[in-house]
Amino acid sequence: SSATNLALNFSTVYGNIQTVSTGTKIVVAYCNTSAGQQLSLVSVGLNNIPSTIIDFLGENPTGALDMQITSTGRLLVSWSSATEVKYMLYSANLLGSFLAPTVLETLAGVTKITGLETSMGNFQFVYAVSAAATYNYRLRKSTADSSGTVTAPTALVRSVSLASKLFYIQDNLYFLASYSSTAQPTYFLMDLQGV
Repeated sequence: SSATNLALNFSTVYGNIQTVSTGTKIVVAYCNTSAGQQLSLVSVGLNNIPSTIIDFLGENPTGALDMQITSTGRLLVSWSSATEVKYMLYSANLLGSFLAPTVLETLAGVTKITGLETSMGNFQFVYAVSAAATYNYRLRKSTADSSGTVTAPTALVRSVSLASKLFYIQDNLYFLASYSSTAQPTYFLMDLQGV
């Protein structure tokens, strides 16, 4: 088969794009080029025909973007704009929202984010906050659920950035963190206690 254009309005300035497979189609979340740099979703199935693009007016994933499939087959989309970190639940067939965009934290400078379902309808998020000097980068964490209830975000660890998505090893959540240095750049395997 030949290449398929999913969207012609992908922002190369912000370059945030995430894809997931639902089993029968690929869903793509991205930052588009419209005024305000909106969040958009599009899917393509086995027929190589893209779906109608769904735009989320006022939702600007200019800092970070992540997407996962939940245990109930919904899209868990998380992102950051210039001033907020948010998440939402959307149907994988792109027919509607299960949870409107919800603020995890009002915070500037978030450059990376990852979210994962920890139990049915409960989610863990980790996100990186940039700084002028890389040794002042920091990671924060927050939990939320499918009803929009968010726990108070907390500091996780300083001097590192996020280098992977959250993942499980023997029922424990982990992620890779990166320390940026010209002398010895390093990756660390960390858990949600920062060790």
